[in-house]
Amino acid sequence: MKRMRRSIAIAGMVLAGALAVSGCGITGSGGSGSQLTFSEAGHGAIPAAGGTPMPSGVVARTRGAVTKTLGTTASAPWIDAFPFATDAAVIVLGGSRPSGGYGVSVDRVERDGDILRVTGSIEKPAEGSFTFQALTEPYVALKVAVSEVDGVTKVEVALKD
Repeated sequence: MKRMRRSIAIAGMVLAGALAVSGCGITGSGGSGSQLTFSEAGHGAIPAAGGTPMPSGVVARTRGAVTKTLGTTASAPWIDAFPFATDAAVIVLGGSRPSGGYGVSVDRVERDGDILRVTGSIEKPAEGSFTFQALTEPYVALKVAVSEVDGVTKVEVALKD
């Protein structure tokens, strides 16, 4: 039921150009790099016409960098409310998907030198849910302290299907 609601919500958000805002904080330990504290700033999907076939990520330190990554069609309350003075948006793109209803869930963000490693999973639409038929690319925007990502030159993303 939760997945169905999220699938329907994501489909509606893309069509309406609005995004939900969430503020769950996630931390952990382990792995080879240092674990970073992050929270979800927003999520949604963008048109995937010629989009990224594989998951990818980017560290955006300005509103312009977010718009460049998500495109001019991305209109979301989280973008306007994001505190770019103190935090950076780590945008995790889930790669092209055959329909709406997909989402990105992040379990861990680690820093290893100048590399940021993001691990998580792709959430599929709930079985039997109504989704629009268009190529989309789900994403999640994470809020991370600027000091944690200064000097990052590469974002590696590993998402399980």
